[in-house]
Amino acid sequence: MQFGLKYIGFNHEVVEELVELTKDLKGHQRNITLSFDEVKIQEDLVFDKHTGELIGFVDLGDSDLNFSTFKEVDTIATHYLVFYVRGISTDLKFSFAYFATVGATGAQLMLLFWKAVSILELTCKLKVVVAVSDGASFNRAFFKCHKELSQSNSSVIYRTINIFSLEKMFIYFISDSPHLMKTIRNAMYHSRRDGVGTRDLWNGNPILWNQIVHIVQDDMNRNLKLLPKLTLAHISLTSYSAMTVSLATQVLSSKMASVIYHYYPEYKTTGDLCQYMDCFLTLNQNKGIQTSFFRSLF
Repeated sequence: MQFGLKYIGFNHEVVEELVELTKDLKGHQRNITLSFDEVKIQEDLVFDKHTGELIGFVDLGDSDLNFSTFKEVDTIATHYLVFYVRGISTDLKFSFAYFATVGATGAQLMLLFWKAVSILELTCKLKVVVAVSDGASFNRAFFKCHKELSQSNSSVIYRTINIFSLEKMFIYFISDSPHLMKTIRNAMYHSRRDGVGTRDLWNGNPILWNQIVHIVQDDMNRNLKLLPKLTLAHISLTSYSAMTVSLATQVLSSKMASVIYHYYPEYKTTGDLCQYMDCFLTLNQNKGIQTSFFRSLF
């Protein structure tokens, strides 16, 4: 897979590569997830000495779309919006398309997503079953655009009719598990402690970040540690560490739950949350379980 200015957008050569890569797949092997995410990039222009062009301007891969959605078409890009294909019951991994943006909107994502689905379904003959993203505001706005297509009375938009599927199957919207682990840990971090905080986490008894801090500090003072991986970085979050997945998963773990159950029974509710999140992450990492689940949708 090559990347460069000429490959921005839905590139014919890239589509042909995916068609060739998947030509021998049969039946459920053609079921895929379509992930999309924005990646922060350096906000500088780069001179391409081979083409003589300046690279770094926003580009949604279509000049009409650029002019209709941007006030200034020579705006310098700050993000890449990437679409990524993964097989549900195969090892298929393929970077499908990317776009230079200044932060996509729900409306822009709506157009690009369905263009991607149309190519994958009609040209590549793949079946998009799941759309995976994080909980960014523009993704939530994108989900809400599918209220009528969801065919559900739920207030939560978790699926849409696949308008390019001959069988009229649903595409299910799923948040990526690392993002959810960080979200839960950050909610705990802001849970009310000593009257200070923005969250009220409760499941019969309060779930408080102070309880995690107490356990880690006790453990750091032991000669024989119960939680050797946990450090001050796990409990004193910064803007950087708040985005580090490993710090979240090591706190919300079955090991933490076990320590709480055996040594801090008064914190049982917090231990239950750690145990639930550990099971959730294990489920999402176990491809066999995922495959069985998605097959049950058909």
